[in-house]
Amino acid sequence: FGITPDSPDIGPALRQAIAATDELLFPDGTYTQRTEANLRSNLTLRATPGRVLIVLPESYISLVNAKDPTIPLH
Repeated sequence: FGITPDSPDIGPALRQAIAATDELLFPDGTYTQRTEANLRSNLTLRATPGRVLIVLPESYISLVNAKDPTIPLH
């Protein structure tokens, strides 16, 4: 979905990809995410085990559910 390890923040691209598709494939590499991305229902994340690392220098949460539990995830 257009991310590269040298990107300073994959969050915006991740947000767009989450809205555009039902399956995301992370290429092998180490990525930096500064902008949070909210997950939605029926989204599949795929990566090679042990070959993808997302560094979170701004927080401890990367992919998060909706902040308000009464909001349905679509």
